[in-house]
Amino acid sequence: MERPQSKINSSFSFWIYIYFLAGAVWHLIEFTRPIVLDLTKYTLFISSLAVIFFSMHKKNLKLIFWILFIFILTIIIEIAGVNSGYIFGEYEYGEILGFKIFNVPLLIGLNWAIVIFGSQSLIDKFLNNNIFLKSFLVSITAVLFDLVLEPTATKLNYWQWQSSSVPLRNYLSWFLISNILSGIGFKLQIKLFNDVVIHYLIAQFIFFLVLLFFL
Repeated sequence: MERPQSKINSSFSFWIYIYFLAGAVWHLIEFTRPIVLDLTKYTLFISSLAVIFFSMHKKNLKLIFWILFIFILTIIIEIAGVNSGYIFGEYEYGEILGFKIFNVPLLIGLNWAIVIFGSQSLIDKFLNNNIFLKSFLVSITAVLFDLVLEPTATKLNYWQWQSSSVPLRNYLSWFLISNILSGIGFKLQIKLFNDVVIHYLIAQFIFFLVLLFFL
C-alpha cells in the first residue's frame, strides 16, 4: 500500500504539470499574457521553494547546503558574466524575474539549482556508477534544457542578448558549470527523497517548448 507521503508527492507532481500547462496557455492568450508575465517572479519563486521543500526528507542538511551552494555560486558566476560579458556572452536581464543584485535576478540562482539538481537526480535514476559519465550526461541535459529556454526567454523578455543569436560560449559555459557542480554533487552522494524535482524540470521544459513553437 502506498504511503501517505508518497501519495502527497505524487499528487504534487501531477499538479506541477497542470500548473505549467495552464501557464503556457495563459501566455499564449494575448489578454492574459501581461498578467502572467507580471506574476512570473512570484509564481517561479513560490513553486521553486515548494519543489525544494517536497524534495527534503526530514532534516536533510546535506541537501539544504547543496542547494544553497549552487544558488550562491551560480549567482556569483552570473554577476561576473552579466557585468563582464566574458562568461556567457553579452546580455542583460529584464524586469520580469524580479529583484536583482548587481544586475542579476535572485531567481536565476534558484533556476540553476533546479536545473542542475533536477538533471543530476534524473541521470542518477538510470546510472549508479561512473561519476564522470553521469556528470557528462547531466551537462548534456542542462544544455538541452537551455537550448529550449534561451529563445523562449528572450521572447518573454526574461533577458536579452546583444548579438542576434545566442553565443556558443553560453552553451559551453552551461556545460562546464553543470558538469563541475553535478560532479561535486555525485561525489557528495546527494540523493533525492522523491522525484518531485525531476517532474518540475520536465514540466518546465515542456512549458518552454510549447511557448517556443506557439508564442
